[in-house]
Amino acid sequence: MLPAARIVWILWVVSVSRTEITFKEASAFTWWRRQVIKHDIAGMHAYFTGLEIPVPDKFPPFTVIEERQTIFTPPHLYRGNLNVPLHQITDRRAVTHVYAVYVMLTALPDPTKSPAFWNSIPDSLIQLNQTTFFSTDLREYFHASYWNSVNPETGLPAGAAVLWKIRGMLGRAFADKLASKVFRVAADSLAEISDPDIHVTFSKALRIADEIVEAYQQSWPKIHKLLDENRVTAKFKSSLSPGGLIG
Repeated sequence: MLPAARIVWILWVVSVSRTEITFKEASAFTWWRRQVIKHDIAGMHAYFTGLEIPVPDKFPPFTVIEERQTIFTPPHLYRGNLNVPLHQITDRRAVTHVYAVYVMLTALPDPTKSPAFWNSIPDSLIQLNQTTFFSTDLREYFHASYWNSVNPETGLPAGAAVLWKIRGMLGRAFADKLASKVFRVAADSLAEISDPDIHVTFSKALRIADEIVEAYQQSWPKIHKLLDENRVTAKFKSSLSPGGLIG
């Protein structure tokens, strides 16, 4: 059996060769800066792949902007942007965070793409809010776990913070795998776990994920205690258009 480090290295090499990382023309993208970004994105690509999170081999080009803006994802990739604020161009975590946002936006089904969604407003907004929650909190956990630290300036949203505490209690490998199964449950079975209370929805997803990860749910009492002590709440702020979710 190959050691874990060897497997990660192999995944990284495959990611470097398969992932098409492109840049818009900008003086900030020096030859060296492009190599660093390619290295970091390939590493995060390999990390997501190892957790069976679906990652695109092609994505919009990186560009630099003066201020923080929403990722622009039109139907054609070549017209889109992965926006990196100019003052953060040398911040490796900022660049991989932009990539993580894009991966999780594309990994979970977008409920607004279904005509039924628009015919069921406002009831369907619960589904949209739940999808937004899982996309945001899982990406923040995965990004922090990849870098092995939490950004002290931003911290973590409530759901990601619970996963981080599970990580501290039960180890990175277990928590990463658990989070990946939470993603799978949210992607495949959102209706099964849906509840107007996002804490209940998240708790159901965690319990099912734990059933998938370990026999006899040996760790569930500890996880359940963490959930009781750390109630998950979320504030949602999204803009809608018939073409899909923005922001």
